[in-house]
Order: sequence, then structure tokens, then C-alpha cells
Amino acid sequence: MNRISDRMSGIARMGRGLALVGLTAGMAAAENIPLNVSGFAWTQGLYAPKVYQGAANFDNNSFIQAGGMGFINQKPNDNWDANLSFGVAFGNNAIKKTLKTDSGAVVGRINPHSVALGMNAFLYEANVAYKTASDAFAVKIGKFHYVYSDYNHNMGLYLLRGPVYPGFLYSGFEDIAPLTKTGFQFTYKPMSTLTLDVLPTVETDFKPFMDLNLSAFLTYKQGLFELGAGVESQRLVEFNSCITSPSGKADVDECLGGDPKTAYAGDSDLYQSAFMIIDTLGGKRDTLTYSLAGTKVMVRGALDFKAVLGEYQGSAKDWVFYFEAALLGVKDYPLIYTKKSERMPMLAGFNFPTYGLLDLASLEVEYYNAPYQNDPYKLVGAYDVFQFSDGNSINYAFSPIPPSNVKGSPHLAKAQEDFDPKKDNLKWSLMLQKKVADRITFKFQLASDHWRVPNNNFVQYEAASEPGQFYSALRVDYFLH
Repeated sequence: MNRISDRMSGIARMGRGLALVGLTAGMAAAENIPLNVSGFAWTQGLYAPKVYQGAANFDNNSFIQAGGMGFINQKPNDNWDANLSFGVAFGNNAIKKTLKTDSGAVVGRINPHSVALGMNAFLYEANVAYKTASDAFAVKIGKFHYVYSDYNHNMGLYLLRGPVYPGFLYSGFEDIAPLTKTGFQFTYKPMSTLTLDVLPTVETDFKPFMDLNLSAFLTYKQGLFELGAGVESQRLVEFNSCITSPSGKADVDECLGGDPKTAYAGDSDLYQSAFMIIDTLGGKRDTLTYSLAGTKVMVRGALDFKAVLGEYQGSAKDWVFYFEAALLGVKDYPLIYTKKSERMPMLAGFNFPTYGLLDLASLEVEYYNAPYQNDPYKLVGAYDVFQFSDGNSINYAFSPIPPSNVKGSPHLAKAQEDFDPKKDNLKWSLMLQKKVADRITFKFQLASDHWRVPNNNFVQYEAASEPGQFYSALRVDYFLH
């Protein structure tokens, strides 16, 4: 077993246990204070008429998911607040593609129309919060849900979802897990129009775990205008810098268990390439190391035209235009991250007026000029083993070097050769919502976004990597009061 992985997992389990124990004890001590219990269940069906060929033979198949969440809240007074929420989700996973040898002989096949059920339970929130009587200051500790924009419905929120190097993007039709953080949230409101959030949190989304992230988000809202800016230093404090930010041959040998001189000599040392590139131009062999740590910056804004329309009888979400732009990694690296323009996703969205017919009709369009596939599965090292000199290893580690399908690239074997990096620059998403009977909400989405096919083999291919590839999804939420 890997000592570092065991230690990280142990700390994570201990933190979750302490949060739960603290919440339970606090609730038990306040016997005369009622618990507020609520929840909801959902059913979701998704259909993909044509998707990227790497997406596990998902063409013309449907994906079914269902689940539920429970929320427990205790508020002993106007200053203190405790929250505990959890859920369970289950659905069918994508099916493996037909396996063939080089000669074309079929060596394995699974019925593409069969259903493989998967189930998982998750802790959503476990936190305690305090705020002053004037609401000028608040602090939250534990595991909590956080977004810096209430306008984004599917894409965007770039500082909260995904790593910095490589800058992979994520979307989410009711995406839950990537928007929960573990640590502290400090909120300061010097005036009603200005809010500052500061979040020191630990990394729990991507390995290596337990590095410290520091984020800050500033929001100004006045009349029909809302402006915001943010910065996040990912892995500002590194739990093990030899893994997060290896420097030169010594760290590569110690943490990755290999010799840089043999990199790309064959498949046996592919794990080494997660943190280096060997430049053989002119017969010279250079070792370049990259870091998983980095800084993201973001600007965003919104215009709520209802503020100048007078009385409007439609949805509170109608007539809103919003945008977001980010730089994923302010530092340039040679050979791979040389252009900031290739690390700048941009999003624009508009909520159309429906005059009461719908609660939401939103269109989002995104542009991202990254020259690499937006698929973390294809990271060199994402499925290889990082082996230590003492025989221990880390499975499914992340790498700061994306794969490339450029001719001659050492990462060619780990990228799809038929992929055109310019065809996936533009993404779009249309979302419609309507609540009926006060407890049931229908949500429909038609999108060519960053949805990835669920798969029991850690496949992370984007389903829609070309303009003509898209999917549709219908979700029904059932609220309990």
C-alpha cells in the first residue's frame, strides 16, 4: 500500500468524522431546538444520438440516473447555523467498445444496449456557520457548497471546477460534487453592495490530495449591474512538493521511481512522462519539469434588465445577460503552456423572457482555444502507476502535461490521432425549467458541452467533441417539504 495515499485518505476520513461528530454533538446538546429536515429526489434520462467515438460506444444509447438528497439544518439563534446533507445516486454506466486484435479478430464484446448499474453515496455538506447580527461578517467551517455566481446554469465557474495545469473544463447539469469545498469560508460585507469571500481549503478533487488552496472572490452589485472578480492559488501550500512540483532529476528519481534518460524508450517508463519532456533536437536531452500548482484569475459580470423594465410579471431569472472569462494559469511554461490566449475560456449567457410560461430559458455559449483534448483520462499518468523506489505506488495520479496528437509528440499514444483540437473550441447549452404543483420541477437540457460519459473504467472522454455532436437530457426533481 502507498504510505502517502494511506495518510491522505486517513486525514480526509478523520476530517469528515470530526465534522460529523461535532455536528451531531451540537444538535444533541440543543434538545429544545427543532431540526429542519428537507430533501428531494430526482430522475434523469439522457440520450446521445451521436458522440465522440472514444466515448465507450455510447452512440444512440440512453443514460438513466436517479437519486436523492437529505438536508438537516439546526439554527439555535440568529447567529449560529449547522448543516448536514448527504445523498445517494445510481444509474447505468457506459459500455465498453468491442475489443479487437490488430488482425481484426474480436477478443471481447459487451452488448452495447445492456445496462450496468452503478451506485454511490456521498456527503454533500457538514459545516457550522456563524454570522454577526449586522451580517457584515460570517465564517463557515467544514465541507460546504459554494458558487461565486448565481447566474451560471451549466458551464463556467472556472475557478471552482478543474485543475489549473492542465486547464480542463467541466460543465454540470445539476453538477454537485465539484462545487463543494472543504475548509473555511470567510465573508465580509463592508456595505450592502460589496461582498468579499475568502476560502482557504484543502484539495479533495484531484490527486495529490491535501494541498492547500487559497481563493478570494469580490462581488459588487448595484441596480441592474453586477461585477465580480476572483483569484485562486491552487496548491499554494504543497503537502508533498516532490509530487506536486517536482524539480529536476533528483525529485523525479525520488518520487516517480525512474531514470529520465530512459523516458520514451518504450512503454515501460511511460509514468515518467507525467512530469517531463525530453527534447532531442540536435541530440540534446533536456529534462523539463512542470507543476500541478498554479494561479487562476477571473472576471465576470451580469446585467439584469428587469431593473429598468418596471413591473415584470415573469420569472425572476428572465432578462439577464451574464459573462465570465478566466486565465487558467498565469505562468507560462516552455513547449506546452506558451500562450495565455490558449488558456482563456470565455462564457456568455442569456436568460430569455418567458412571461411566466417557464421559470428559466437560458442559452450559454463558451469559447476555449486550448490545443489539447479536454479529457483528463488521456493524461499520461492518469491511469499509469507512479512507482516509488521503495516499491510503493500511486494509482490514478494527475499530471500537469496534457497529451498531444501532434506528429512526433511523445504523448501521441495517449491521445486520439483523429482528434482536431480546433473543432471543440465552441460549446453551447440550452436549458429550460418549469416548476409545477409546488413540488415538482422539470428540467430539460440540449447541449454540446463538457459532459463525460460515466464509465466503470475511469474513462473521461467528452461525449461531444465536435460541432455536430450533442445530447439531450430531461430531469425531474421531487421536493419534500
